[in-house]
Amino acid sequence: MKFAFSTLGMPGTGLAEAVATATRHGCAGLELRLHPDTGVHAGLTATGRAAVRSTVAGTGGLVIAVLAHAPGAAVDGWGTA
Repeated sequence: MKFAFSTLGMPGTGLAEAVATATRHGCAGLELRLHPDTGVHAGLTATGRAAVRSTVAGTGGLVIAVLAHAPGAAVDGWGTA
């Protein structure tokens, strides 16, 4: 059985550490949480995107998904605005 995990459970952990953790534990996949504290986010410059590619290069396709979510909205007093 192959295992993968998401960096959603690793807030504040940088990409290099997440990749190292996944490879150290023999994971076959890694879902990246898009957030500035991980170094992977929608506002990356071309240089930043190149750095991400460089970090995951040679992992054999370790990154299998990218996770992005919108902040919640208050509806009838529920949630946050």
